[in-house]
Amino acid sequence: PAFRYLDGLEVCNGLSGETERAFCADVAGHLNLAATGGSDAHAVLGIGRCFTICDEPLGGEEDLICAIKERRCRGAVWDKALLKK
Repeated sequence: PAFRYLDGLEVCNGLSGETERAFCADVAGHLNLAATGGSDAHAVLGIGRCFTICDEPLGGEEDLICAIKERRCRGAVWDKALLKK
């Protein structure tokens, strides 16, 4: 019942592994929630490791809120391959 009050679910964070991310992505999909990534961390190695990618450029906080509510974003994990795109 509490999930009905949510628009998104953090599927990626600095300490999550592949198994945890896959599970959270499945939960977000099942509940029709936006999948987000958190750039905060509880350990130095996790800082900035994960983040949220939005389908369109954002002009501010309100745009981010709309992107989450409209499911126009996804959580991601930093990968050097992103530099090549």
